Amino acid sequence: MERSQAFTSANGATIHYQTVGSGPPSVVIPGGLSIAADFDAFANVLAESFTVHTIERRGRGRSSPQDAGYSIAVECEDLCTLQKATQATCLFGHSYGGLIALEAARNNGP
Repeated sequence: MERSQAFTSANGATIHYQTVGSGPPSVVIPGGLSIAADFDAFANVLAESFTVHTIERRGRGRSSPQDAGYSIAVECEDLCTLQKATQATCLFGHSYGGLIALEAARNNGP
């Protein structure tokens, strides 16, 4: 059963995410032209072993739009907020989502 949830970012934006499965928490980060629903089939396969949280990045789905201060640093802040809320340490990023995952890992350590 998939659940839709949301959190408020450090700058007040609403960021939605979808959760499915049970097990160790992980985050899926869609790429530039993708929405969370594009990764439903992938998330459902992972959900056999993990709790999968697929973030709906800014400007996509029901998340707040990208504003004038939008940057990869803001994307990383959103990701870190989701990681703290879900205790997720496993990340999967597709395309630009992969860059966000790498940048977040580089700046936030293990």
